[in-house]
Amino acid sequence: MSLSKKILGLILVLLTSCFLSLIALADPLLQGWQKDERGWWYVQVDGSYPSDSWKNLDNKWYYFDDNGYMVEDSWVDNYYVGSDGAMLVSSRTPDGQYVRENGEKIEESKSANQKSIVSNIQKPADDEDELKNLVGPGVETDNTESTQAQTPDTSSIDNNDSNNGPVAATENNIGPVADTDKVLENISPDSDDQSGKQPENNEQNTSTQSNQVVPAGGVVTDPMTTVISNDNTGEQDERTKVVNELKKLSLSDEEANLYYLINEYRESLGLSKLSFSKSLTTVARAHVKDSHDYTPRLQLDERGIQGNLHSWSHFGNWSGGAYTPDHAHAEIMWDKPGELTDYKGSGYEISVYHSIGIDPQLALDLWKSSPGHNAVIIGEGEWSFIKTVGVAMDKNYSHVWFGGDKDPAGYYDVEGYEVVHP
Repeated sequence: MSLSKKILGLILVLLTSCFLSLIALADPLLQGWQKDERGWWYVQVDGSYPSDSWKNLDNKWYYFDDNGYMVEDSWVDNYYVGSDGAMLVSSRTPDGQYVRENGEKIEESKSANQKSIVSNIQKPADDEDELKNLVGPGVETDNTESTQAQTPDTSSIDNNDSNNGPVAATENNIGPVADTDKVLENISPDSDDQSGKQPENNEQNTSTQSNQVVPAGGVVTDPMTTVISNDNTGEQDERTKVVNELKKLSLSDEEANLYYLINEYRESLGLSKLSFSKSLTTVARAHVKDSHDYTPRLQLDERGIQGNLHSWSHFGNWSGGAYTPDHAHAEIMWDKPGELTDYKGSGYEISVYHSIGIDPQLALDLWKSSPGHNAVIIGEGEWSFIKTVGVAMDKNYSHVWFGGDKDPAGYYDVEGYEVVHP
């Protein structure tokens, strides 16, 4: 009897051990594309999934319905998603409509010449040049602004970059258009890639505009969009620490991450990291709020020329007006730090707008891909005087301000994170 109990006990131990082993060997929930009988959905890093929203995955835009399933072969507002779920760009939809480089439907009469429409898709008219910059639904980025006709401070500084967000969504993309990622059930429908090239400082309803800044006599250049990724664990540990410390200083998660990414990019080029100016951040935040509340970029100046993302409304304690592509009203930008804070120097801004939302990585990728914006970020040439930066980002807008003068209000410094101060 005693022997039987021992044998039974041993069997139970072995069964329990096998059961626990099976649990340990079970595959965790995969991040990325998943599929069932109803369709595709996307599992994010935290286990959640997007719903009733657009999401950029592998540099392609997808729309997920209220239940989180990818929408296929349908119009979503003025954008069309194909059979693989990816938004169509620069092409004709199955129902005979035409869409621009940013996917937006071209409103044309039924009798319009189709050849002309196709031509407009491939090469927008002069008054629609900004459409070349479109990357996904509703992105805008203005040109770089020119700096004052003063001789810029020639002090040099160093900086650096990082990644995270929609455009760099290359985690474990499994499923539709998972070009370079793991594939679930060997299923990966194809889709067109999308990226655009941005010429002047103009904007449009749903375009990408990154405000370029041009030093005295500088030249505005054209941007395009790239995808960056960075999986360095050590850098991520530092990033988490720095971002968490900045959030304790009243910075938002988006602001802290964008600041870190800008410096990470500079540092990757052998440059020093910029200090985080409190005054310039105050200006950036004020501009983000003004942009959301009054969309000042839609204003016209006295000549009838429409402004861009550097424009300010007349509903605040500042000088408002349309900042036009020819930089005829550059003081609207340069003077803002002095109008809103005790900062004595001029300020220089780069900006971005996206109708369905912007995140730190997408913003930085757009700016980096534009020679004019990139020059400001890395302090190239006449921008070598830049030593400090102010950051703001919320919902659809992000404005980043640069300067080379000491900030009387101080800086958001993090212990152990070495930066350069004016």
